[in-house]
Amino acid sequence: MENYEFSVGWKKKQTVKYFGSKVTIVVKIQAYDVRDELSEEQKNNLSLYEKTIDTVIEECQVRLVRIYENASVRFHPRTFLFKIDGSVALLCDDTENPDEGIAIVVTQDYDIVSQDDYL
Repeated sequence: MENYEFSVGWKKKQTVKYFGSKVTIVVKIQAYDVRDELSEEQKNNLSLYEKTIDTVIEECQVRLVRIYENASVRFHPRTFLFKIDGSVALLCDDTENPDEGIAIVVTQDYDIVSQDDYL
């Protein structure tokens, strides 16, 4: 996988714009072993989101602000995760609840859930 390295899944760093600032996130494709092939869902979603990741991040911001007026300072994106089952989420740290964090599940109409529930 071009530009990805294997470390408990395929990973690469990517810079995205988040509330007007450039931040570095990890794009992670879930896999259990370096020899595992990507699922068809992962391949399809990865192809789509690599082309539209900026738009996806913008929509995540819109959804966050609808619920949390302080979203731009409260939530910090860390990982864009492609699970084996095909679901895709932006995982964010939560400054008000550092032990939990949130997942914005892009493939489920940008549903916002706790990371514990998503993972």
